[in-house]
Amino acid sequence: ETAAQVFLGIRLQCAKCHNHPFDRWTQSDYYRWTAFFARVDYLIVTNNRPDDNDKHQFDGEQLVVAAPTGEVEDPRTKQPAPPKLLGGPAPALDGAADRLVPLADWIASPRNTMFVQAQVNRIWFHLMGRGLVDPIDDFRATNPAVNPPLLEALSAEFVASGFNVRHLVRIILNSRAYQLTAEPNESNRADELNFSRSQVRRLSAEQMLDALCQVTGSRLPVYGEDDQSRAGQAPGVGAFTRRDRRAKAAGDGEKFLRLFGKPPRLLTCECERATDSTLGQAFQMISGPALNRLLSDPHNRLTQLLAATESPGEMLDELYWAALAREPSPDERQALVAYVERSANWRQALEDVAWGLLNSKEFLLRR
Repeated sequence: ETAAQVFLGIRLQCAKCHNHPFDRWTQSDYYRWTAFFARVDYLIVTNNRPDDNDKHQFDGEQLVVAAPTGEVEDPRTKQPAPPKLLGGPAPALDGAADRLVPLADWIASPRNTMFVQAQVNRIWFHLMGRGLVDPIDDFRATNPAVNPPLLEALSAEFVASGFNVRHLVRIILNSRAYQLTAEPNESNRADELNFSRSQVRRLSAEQMLDALCQVTGSRLPVYGEDDQSRAGQAPGVGAFTRRDRRAKAAGDGEKFLRLFGKPPRLLTCECERATDSTLGQAFQMISGPALNRLLSDPHNRLTQLLAATESPGEMLDELYWAALAREPSPDERQALVAYVERSANWRQALEDVAWGLLNSKEFLLRR
C-alpha cells in the first residue's frame, strides 16, 4: 500500500477487502501487487523497550532482509497470488529471485506514466502549495488533475531531462504561474484551484530552521552537537513521548522541527505534516531557546558585523538582505539607525533588530 501510494499516487487500501468503489483496482490487483513484497522480512538486532507491557513497542535496531521464500495468499481462492504489476503485465520470475528488482525497474521506468506524473505532482505541490492532483497521492479517474495538459507537458519534460529534478524545478520557478502575486483581485479572489494567484503559506519547519541559521550565521544542530547537517537533510524527527529516553536527549533543533510540524515519517500520507500555526510556535519565535541561542551565539553574523564595520546603516543593510532579500526602506533605515545609535549596547540593539526581522510576516511567510 505504501509503495503504491508514494511512488504511483495510488491508494489501494479499499481493494484489500473488495473491489475499489471509485477506481479500477480489484482485489486480485491488490494481492498480486502485494506478492512482490511477500519476501520482505525484518531481522531484529536489538530492542530496548523499557518493559514487556506492549509487545509491539520497538526501540532499537533492525535490518530489512530479502527472504528466499514467501508468498501472499489470496483470501478468496486460498492460493498463492502470482505477482503482477499494477495496470501492467505479470513478469517472468525465477522461483528464488528477488522480486523487488524487476518491481523497482518497472516503477522507475520513464515509460511508467503513473510514476512520472506522481513525482511531477509532488514537485508542483511543494512549490505551489497544492498539487495539480489533490490530494497529491490519490490519482484516479474520479479525481482528475485541474489542468491535465499541464501535468502531461511537465511529465514529458521530466522524462526528456532524465528525471532531472533541478530542471523541472527551474521550469516551474520561471513560469508566470509561480511568479504571480498573492494579492487577490476581483477575478481570482475566490479561486483556490487554478493557481491564478500565489497562496500565502508559512515556511515549513525545515525551511524555517535553515533560514534562521543562514540569516544569523549560526548553527542549531538537529541531532546532537556534532551534527553538521541542515534541517532539510534530516530524515525525520523522533516519534516519542515525554517519558521516552530520546525526549530527554532531543536538542533545541529537533524540538524546534517537531513543534513547527516536521513529521516523524511513520505514515505514508502527506497529511502527517502539520502546517497550522499554533500558540507554541509563537512563543518559540518570541522567546524560545532555539532563536535565543542563534541570536546570542558569540560567533554569529552580528559579531562579524560589529567587528567589520562601525556604520549602523551598513549593518542594517546586511541584515535586511540576509533576512528579507531587500534593503530597508528609508523610514525603516531612519528609525532603526537611530535605535542602534542611541543604544548603550550596539550588540543588544542589533539582536533586537534581527529578532524583529525574523519575526516579521515577510520572513515567515511565502507569498
